[in-house]
Amino acid sequence: MACRPKPPGYWRGSHLCALLGVVGLMLVDGCANYGNKAFRLGDGAKIETPEYDLRFIEADDEGWLWSPRQASDATDAVTTSAAKVDTFVVLFVHGWHHSSRCCDDNIEGFKETLSRLHTQLVKLNSRAAPAGTHPGGGQSENFRLIGIYVSWRGASLPGFLDYVTFWGRKSAAQRTGEVDLREFLDRLNQVYRRHNEVAAAAPAGSSNTFLGLVTIGHSFGGQVLLRSVSAALEQELQSVTPTPGYLRGAAPAQPRPLNRPLHGFGDLVVLVNPAVESAAYQRLRFLSQELTYPDEQTPVMLTVSADNDVPRRWPFRWGRILGEWFTNKPYNENEHERESERQALGIYSLNGLQITHRLQPLDPKAALMAVTRTHTPEPFCAQSGTCECQWLEWRNPVPTIRPDSLSWEAGAPKLDRYDFSQETIFNNVVLTPAPGATAYQPFVVASAHPAIIDGHSGIFSGPFIDFLTSYIGFIEGKEYQLTVEGRQSKHTSPQEH
Repeated sequence: MACRPKPPGYWRGSHLCALLGVVGLMLVDGCANYGNKAFRLGDGAKIETPEYDLRFIEADDEGWLWSPRQASDATDAVTTSAAKVDTFVVLFVHGWHHSSRCCDDNIEGFKETLSRLHTQLVKLNSRAAPAGTHPGGGQSENFRLIGIYVSWRGASLPGFLDYVTFWGRKSAAQRTGEVDLREFLDRLNQVYRRHNEVAAAAPAGSSNTFLGLVTIGHSFGGQVLLRSVSAALEQELQSVTPTPGYLRGAAPAQPRPLNRPLHGFGDLVVLVNPAVESAAYQRLRFLSQELTYPDEQTPVMLTVSADNDVPRRWPFRWGRILGEWFTNKPYNENEHERESERQALGIYSLNGLQITHRLQPLDPKAALMAVTRTHTPEPFCAQSGTCECQWLEWRNPVPTIRPDSLSWEAGAPKLDRYDFSQETIFNNVVLTPAPGATAYQPFVVASAHPAIIDGHSGIFSGPFIDFLTSYIGFIEGKEYQLTVEGRQSKHTSPQEH
């Protein structure tokens, strides 16, 4: 901040105590070695079930992978699976307070999410094929779902003490997204691109398989993910936009039509309650405003931010302000630049900037309640009892109010022309664009009603996960049509897969 005269006694009493307290908490966070270890070395890095395979990749506090073998094995598993059957990869980066310890409730919530996504993909990938037996047991479909759980040192102190580690964990999230994980994600995206380029170039009627890739980050995991993929997304946008995306520039008066779909990182990047400053997203937003998009375009990034996410409102903002004090950052007179550095992505909305959509229940009386999901511990985990995670469901669910925007039934709208940035309904949850929204826009930032996501950590809710898995399933269906079935299927409907 700018240097200003301080009143007499400013550095006395409560101000000095508060400053010393904050410094002390920062030192505690910096000195602690709690949780700086790998939890999934060896057999714990892989789980196989009839519905999905789950791989773990772990990074230390500096962003170095504990075991590069975990990353290479995950990449090999994707490559091997895609050579045989349609393969869908969903990668999740956890946030603050979490890790890859056995029974971490983010792991258990991710397992539940994979199960629900599997149900959607069965409908997408229902083409006839011989069924075989998967190593995890049961009958396999003619596709495979692979989950990848990316773990970093999200919990650096035990219990309630972990809440004082904001600065340390934010810095760790930034490091994690800049080092080994960035290269792993780049290599995974290269596998995705090469595979689908071959499939798209193959003659009609070829038996080439499809490879889908979706990445999800929550809280500081959203910062990890955005840090890892933003450069690739910016480079793609810069390659098709004539005007530089300098942050002090003015938005173009007349956007330029793009004659091909904008390539994302994989099929879709999802940020849920991302604990990252709005400024980190600003260049993507600015560059994307220079274009209009063809009807083949699908969203490349979906950001969802809960209305009642208290930690990302005042605590995040004051954490950023205190960080300015301790780093002697100069006070910024420009309100837009200053606040975009202080407020979180999805929270900052000066003059309506950034937030493009609203996610809410069709039933105005809907409210969430907590239930407990239990799972059997993995054989790798040396603990008895069950693994538990908090799951949220609507207290009094109502019958279908309005039908889903897309279905796999006869007579459904044409999937390959569907605009996922328009009003979209799945399972009594509606995504509504702001007035004047751009058609087929690839970057969607949605505020979410508390009956969809409850607070910062209430992301594993039935209404949100059911909407999200349906949304992902149909986006993958559209990408499938355009990639494997080719342009000749331009006028087919979803049920013809």
